[in-house]
Amino acid sequence: MSAQQTHDSSQPSGSNLNNLGVAQENIANRALEVQANFSTMCAIEYLKSNDVDPDMISRILRQNLNDEANSRR
Repeated sequence: MSAQQTHDSSQPSGSNLNNLGVAQENIANRALEVQANFSTMCAIEYLKSNDVDPDMISRILRQNLNDEANSRR
C-alpha cells in the first residue's frame, strides 16, 4: 500500500487547515469592523451566525476593547 493510499481523506490536509484559519480570521476581522461601525451586540450576533464558539467571541471582542483602551493612553 502506498503512502497515497494510506492517507485518511477524512482528515483535513495542511492547506485546508490554512484556509480554515484564514476564513476564521476573516470572520473575526469582519466582526471587529461591525463592532466599530455599529455595536458590540451586532458583532456578537454576527459571530454567532458564523458558529463561533462563545468563549472565542469573548476573546475576540475583549481583546479589541483592551487594544482600543490602551491606544487612548
